[in-house]
Amino acid sequence: MTGTSKKQMEYIPLGDIGDNALTRFSLDPAPEALVQSIRELGITHPVLLAPKGTHYPIVCGHRRIECARLLGLDTVPAFVLDATPPSSESLKLNLLENLGQREYSDIEKGRVVHQLTAAGVPEAEIIKDCLPLLDLERSKKLCVDLNRCAVFSENLNTLLHRLRVPLRVFSILFRWDEAGREAAETLLDTLRPGVNKCRELLELIDETAVKENTSPHEILNRKEIQTPLKHAGLPVNEQYDAVQKQLRLWRYPVLTDLQKQVYKAIDQLKLDGRIKLRTPENFESDQFKIELNFSSREELTAQVEQLFRVTDSEALDELIRIFRDMQ
Repeated sequence: MTGTSKKQMEYIPLGDIGDNALTRFSLDPAPEALVQSIRELGITHPVLLAPKGTHYPIVCGHRRIECARLLGLDTVPAFVLDATPPSSESLKLNLLENLGQREYSDIEKGRVVHQLTAAGVPEAEIIKDCLPLLDLERSKKLCVDLNRCAVFSENLNTLLHRLRVPLRVFSILFRWDEAGREAAETLLDTLRPGVNKCRELLELIDETAVKENTSPHEILNRKEIQTPLKHAGLPVNEQYDAVQKQLRLWRYPVLTDLQKQVYKAIDQLKLDGRIKLRTPENFESDQFKIELNFSSREELTAQVEQLFRVTDSEALDELIRIFRDMQ
């Protein structure tokens, strides 16, 4: 893939090695396991450097260099190329070395594709030669979508990466404006949802914005969304439930009156906050679920006794009636 050759392995002073943003794709710090391995065994796999004046930019081995700095090493084993390769060749060398060793998130794959594009690698070549190195199918649409990750801020990129949100979920953000993406960043950073919950939130926001002919930013800045998000004493799961519930009310207004009746009946049950009553979504069944959270026999006993009391309440009868009438 490249005509640049590397010399024999040598030890290079750490102070002579320069960072190289071009070939750094990872959004994670060096893993502790790698730090521990290098602490005990040293760097057993030399890094790959390119000569540039009196310094050596990193082509492959960013995390090994990071570990060496953390451990205070003076030198690192390295192969030094006989000349500085073009940016496109440096990128391909990095991908080849990490083949089968690294599992990139979709956001990191987007960074790779964007940097290949910025380095002048033709799209057809990226699709044919580079996407397979990222364990991706050869797809023009996939290449285009990954390239669009460049519109995200660094903070949003890092957040989506750490939440491991896949392209099929975060691609909805491509059509949002910058203000909408900033609001989404705040939402996801506060709630830290799993992939499925993240997908549901983004779809509800997007669909509501389209239905009401407004922007995702306007939806997310409404008082009904901001109040639970800014409630510092509210557990994250309850913040999520409040936001999701409100978004569903806006998205499915035909169900609003029924849902209000449901919420009123649930409130009248006066359940302990550690008892979670899960009602069927979209009134698709009449089956309810109850979740108990306890850390002692006494807490469990108290919750079970409360459930027995609830079985005699008119509110429970009303709740059951609402869902049965919908079947």
